[in-house]
Amino acid sequence: AGGVVVQAHPGHAKRSGLSVDAHRAWVESYLSALVSDGLTGLEVRRVHHDVNATHWAAALAAQHGLLTTAGSDWHGGRWPGEVPVGTNGLSDAEWDALNRALDDRSA
Repeated sequence: AGGVVVQAHPGHAKRSGLSVDAHRAWVESYLSALVSDGLTGLEVRRVHHDVNATHWAAALAAQHGLLTTAGSDWHGGRWPGEVPVGTNGLSDAEWDALNRALDDRSA
């Protein structure tokens, strides 16, 4: 189909019910297996990530050679605190890397 596989919300510890450190250890424990199975990107910037979560996710993506993605977490305006699509964007270099990966997969 030509897409890329991205792990969303890696820094969202509140949903896991774990402490931040325990959540990060849990994500790090399964990420290598996902990469082996074809994971190509990690959502590094997310509107609900603080600066520390963003830096941690960026380091994790770099460590595993993953594309960097970003998300506004838009769900059609159904949830309080949603921000419009495109609010939490990628740098030009990140867009270029994502587009190259998409081109490679569709070729």
